[in-house]
Amino acid sequence: MLTTFLATAVFCSLCFAQEMTKAEMASYEKFLADQKRLWDDLFRGYDPTISAIYTLHKSQWINQNKTIHPPITELKLTMAMLKLVDVVEVEEKITFLFDYIAEYTDYRLKWNPLEYGGISHIYVPQKSIWLPEITIADAHEVKFFESDDAPRTAWINYNGTAGFYTSTVASVICQLDVFKFPLDQHECGVSVLFHTYFADEYEIKGEMEKLSKPLSQLGNGEWKVTYIGVAEENNGNLGETQRFIARFQRNPSFYVALVMVPAYFINFLSIIALFINIENVGEKITVGLTNIMAMTFILVILAADLPKTARIPLLAIYVIVGLVIVMASIGVVLVLPYVRKYQAKRNKNQEKVLDDQTRFGKFCSWLKVEYVLMVVFQIANFVNFIILFIDQDRLWDDLFKNYNPKRNAIYTLRSSEWINQNATIHPESTKLLLTMSMLKLIDVVEVEEKVTFIFDYNADWVDPRLTWNPQDYGGIDHIYVPQEEIWMPEVSIADAHEVKTFQLDDAPRRAWVFHNGSVGFYTATVCSIICALDVFKFPMDEHECGVSVLYHNYYPDEYEIKGAMQEFARPISKLGNGEWQVTYVGVGEEQNKNWAPTQKFIARIKRNPGFYVSLVMVPAYFINFLTILALFCNIENVAEKLNIGLTNIMAMTFILVILAVDLPKTARIPLLAIYVIVGLIIVMTSIGVVLLIPHIRKWQNNGVMKKKKTTRFARFCSCLKVEYVLMVIFQIANLVNFIILFT
Repeated sequence: MLTTFLATAVFCSLCFAQEMTKAEMASYEKFLADQKRLWDDLFRGYDPTISAIYTLHKSQWINQNKTIHPPITELKLTMAMLKLVDVVEVEEKITFLFDYIAEYTDYRLKWNPLEYGGISHIYVPQKSIWLPEITIADAHEVKFFESDDAPRTAWINYNGTAGFYTSTVASVICQLDVFKFPLDQHECGVSVLFHTYFADEYEIKGEMEKLSKPLSQLGNGEWKVTYIGVAEENNGNLGETQRFIARFQRNPSFYVALVMVPAYFINFLSIIALFINIENVGEKITVGLTNIMAMTFILVILAADLPKTARIPLLAIYVIVGLVIVMASIGVVLVLPYVRKYQAKRNKNQEKVLDDQTRFGKFCSWLKVEYVLMVVFQIANFVNFIILFIDQDRLWDDLFKNYNPKRNAIYTLRSSEWINQNATIHPESTKLLLTMSMLKLIDVVEVEEKVTFIFDYNADWVDPRLTWNPQDYGGIDHIYVPQEEIWMPEVSIADAHEVKTFQLDDAPRRAWVFHNGSVGFYTATVCSIICALDVFKFPMDEHECGVSVLYHNYYPDEYEIKGAMQEFARPISKLGNGEWQVTYVGVGEEQNKNWAPTQKFIARIKRNPGFYVSLVMVPAYFINFLTILALFCNIENVAEKLNIGLTNIMAMTFILVILAVDLPKTARIPLLAIYVIVGLIIVMTSIGVVLLIPHIRKWQNNGVMKKKKTTRFARFCSCLKVEYVLMVIFQIANLVNFIILFT
């Protein structure tokens, strides 16, 4: 058996390793010779740094009526893969595997196949040809994968069409509405644009080839992709954009099994326990506290995954409404015995015959009202559960003949002591115009005082060395050049923890150069800025932060910066994230009036407190409310009061577990932490008072106060139970502590 296997393996290896025949080798060698000749002829005068974009469509330096323009550059993008990797709701960040094919026409790369042995297409390194600068809009991060030993390849067809395949991991910012969490559905995608070029100089068309994976395999464990397609969007002054979209919905099984169903049955059993044997008040208070403790466990599970967004998610509302239903049940159960006592006294004063003869009296004697109320509250609990589920060659040569991008364009003689300043007429200092086109909040880390933005801007300045007369160059009034070919001002972002810019090595970023020497470029960045944050009013805190831009290497009298802001493609309501709301974006007023060495673009942000209100503040208030109520009922039972106090501390500990994850660990204790601590002090003081009252009463009963029995105060005290007065006082203190958070 082994011999047969080895013989077969040797035979197969010989078959696969055999050399080509002479005829096959001759054909291959002729192909290589023709391909080399084609390569030499095709790239003899070709410069990949010169853009293929035609820029004369609107030039004022030529006769437009007599000029027949070629068609504008058309970029065809074919999506080959769009797979969901991750969703971060708070940052509104979606990560996709995004693979695409880009095809366009470079008319310099044409040949006649008959002249080159019938070769109709060739493969070349991407660095050998001009590539369009493709930008992914609203990107938090874009990763390209390439091996240095095997650089990426492009294909060129004989008619000038060129193309390449690119695999990326793109993290994009999308607006997410998680109100229906965990039954939420969203639409997001990857938008592609040419931001460096004018919108009338290019056109993008999107297509989609058949994906290698079915839709069921394009999601992840938590999310299911339901649709993938192509959509167009026009953003006015931002130019044409091609968007590839994906619709996806959350898999809710985890939350149904671990939160929704347990919460429903906890409330179901609590309501039954409350309305059986309603005369035992202490037992009902214990049931209520046990319910709250069990719901606190649910909140701990929920807090780890619940999005901290402006709108409180439906699942959090479900838990809170369930809590309110149980609280209302406890209130009704505590009131019912007093209502019955009042009715019993009233019946004694009336004629019993009248009561027996009325239908209402007979019905009441037969039906116990607590069972009716139990059914009502069970229906409310069930409805609350159900609601969750409803729901240019010559110009180039002349312009750059003596141009050295390493030589700085900054004029440095303005303060020189080696020339006659009075006899010298200085040019204006270099002016840099920064136009902000996007400032979107991504994340806030309070402890590090680090705020992360998507910061996109245009930078414009004048380099007098890059001027020409358009009439000498066929009316060309502007060109596009690689950024490394020209001198660029060193723009620094002040107080930056990290700055990310995204660039594909084979398609370097471009700049525009106009005939009058004005130069500019577009840059998309993700900036992490250090800002002073005062989180004392957490979670009702508001802050102001921004991006400050400066020239740090040059003297202040050698340059000036001015800031401007173009109209954003997004409304201000979409510039925040799930946890933070942006209320204002603009240019720093103190820097906006005149040219200045530093320019700041600011954003005012406000925290969305819904998560903390629903999972910390309201539950903590109700826990203390019930505890105080339980402490001042039947105060003679000391052991029961200590048990209630320990139960309260245990429940508040779970609240602190939720709070500890997100509470900023700063020098000043946030207001929410003070609220929890003060609530704990109120309860501890209540326990101390409750433990003292029985001893004071014993002291009174031993005759110390016998001499004062005839005083009005003594008669008033004998009439009024002091524990009820103290209960009201502590409930008011608990309520005031809660209200202070919102003022």
